[in-house]
Amino acid sequence: MRPSQGKQTGQRRTRSVQKTLRPIKNRAPRRGPGHNKRPSARSVSVQRNTARGAIKNTNESVTARRDVSLIIPAHNEASTLAKILPRLATWSEVKEVIVVANACTDATVDVAARFGAKVIHLSEKLGHDTGRAIGAKHASGEFLLFLDGDIAWTRNDLRPFIGALREGADVAVNRYPLPTDRTYHHPTSVAKRALNLALQHPEWAASSMTTVPHGMRKSALEVIGWQNLAIPPLAFTAAVLGGLAIKRPKYVNVGKRNRLRSRAARDYSVKDVILGDHVQALAYLLSQRGVRGGFPDGTRDRSNLSQSDDDWFAPTLSALSQSFSSIGQFRSAAVIPAHNEKQALPGVLKEVSKLKLSRVLVVENGSNDGTEKLDGNDEITVWHFARPLGHDVGRSIGARAVRHYHCVLFVDGDFRISHRSLIPFRDAVLWGNTDLALNDLGRKLPLDHKRDPVSTMKSLLNLFLRRPDLDLTSLTAVPHALSQRALQTIPTEDLSVPPKAYVRAVLAGLEINPVHYVDVVTTNRRRPLLHAVQNGSQLAQMIIGDHLEAISVLVAQRGLRGGFEQPRRLDVLESLDEPQ
Repeated sequence: MRPSQGKQTGQRRTRSVQKTLRPIKNRAPRRGPGHNKRPSARSVSVQRNTARGAIKNTNESVTARRDVSLIIPAHNEASTLAKILPRLATWSEVKEVIVVANACTDATVDVAARFGAKVIHLSEKLGHDTGRAIGAKHASGEFLLFLDGDIAWTRNDLRPFIGALREGADVAVNRYPLPTDRTYHHPTSVAKRALNLALQHPEWAASSMTTVPHGMRKSALEVIGWQNLAIPPLAFTAAVLGGLAIKRPKYVNVGKRNRLRSRAARDYSVKDVILGDHVQALAYLLSQRGVRGGFPDGTRDRSNLSQSDDDWFAPTLSALSQSFSSIGQFRSAAVIPAHNEKQALPGVLKEVSKLKLSRVLVVENGSNDGTEKLDGNDEITVWHFARPLGHDVGRSIGARAVRHYHCVLFVDGDFRISHRSLIPFRDAVLWGNTDLALNDLGRKLPLDHKRDPVSTMKSLLNLFLRRPDLDLTSLTAVPHALSQRALQTIPTEDLSVPPKAYVRAVLAGLEINPVHYVDVVTTNRRRPLLHAVQNGSQLAQMIIGDHLEAISVLVAQRGLRGGFEQPRRLDVLESLDEPQ
């Protein structure tokens, strides 16, 4: 199934990702405010010219190679087109240059016509990238190369992309940006990197069809759908899921060469549009590969989470809740999952005990190193499970027992954190009006760690939630503390998938603050089966899946684009697709 582009404005809440995606032909998009007039295909004028500099097929041997359509959307780019069209229109491999001129008030149309371009002239602004789709619809070449009209391209910039297509690639994209580029950590680059991680191609870094130049075979449109070129990440996702061969033949630094435009020149944020495009692309991915995007759930045993308090562990839970509820005016607790932590757990408990909490709950599960022999006392309750619960499930089970407490601190049993570093989390909840007190990892984490898959997904989720101020803050990392309101708002079973619980908290309007930095990267006990690259980075794969599962919640609540606007005139594309 091809992806659909979604509605033009206003994201309706939906119950599932799958229901938000339908083929574009089956429905007309809703037009937003100010778009009362639906332009018809007749409002699109196409001019073909044989003026000075026009493409002429006079040599048969050369004619056989004239199979490239150059597609250049342009809004008031007369001066740049006057520089590049003479060299592009006479390029021996170029069959046609298509200039999609939208709402131009300068000489763009005249300049394009003077140099023999096929001009598609629209009187209204189309919005970002829509001209690419229109140009592709009208292209006749075997290979399509997409450019922007505000960059002075050279043939050397473009030859590698055409070469890659001739050598068998279906799609050829720019390698820009590289990790050494200053734009590599820009929000749009984070989204591109995260999409490639979700598509299981981390080697592509931040390469994307959002960036020009890029090219494709005309036949690739049968898989992608020409309309979807208006939403480049959606088109890119369709290409990958459709099995097309994608190559990255060259690095072209368009960041240095792209003309900066004032925000006042348009009534929308390009950054927000691109972020919305990536939400939409990931929503399509989830509709095709499932709620976790095909990523593993690790060793989690979620069967325990589906049981109510009255099921098989009810007696222990009931006694535990009663003992907790009888302690103190401001009750605080700690939950510590532990699996085979005989060496580290005593040190963890020693530091936590210094906080003078009302109760400490250890959720021991499936241990065989002696941890299972740990006994409780007046301050510590140990809850034993015969089988391993898997990653973070112990948090959910512990939280269910203490959800009526004013503050619950979550730490792991595999490494010791000083009680002095834990105090800010407790105090932020008890006296700081904070619902989620989180580890401020982004403040001191080295730049190379911010590029890793887990950090990339954390950053992406905060961007999608419109909380860029939270940077790498996440419920995935310990330590963190939750308020009573948070524990009664977030379903406790969602705490076993921390990013999912995090999205619930943001959508519910809970107060979230990064309160203190604790280094959990270098101090965390390394487990070869989970962390090693040669073992497939199982932990990273699971956490990527966690974030995709969280994004499915966001899409279900805020719509196909996660609440980001869609300013493009997608109705123009549908009018072009109607029978004439």
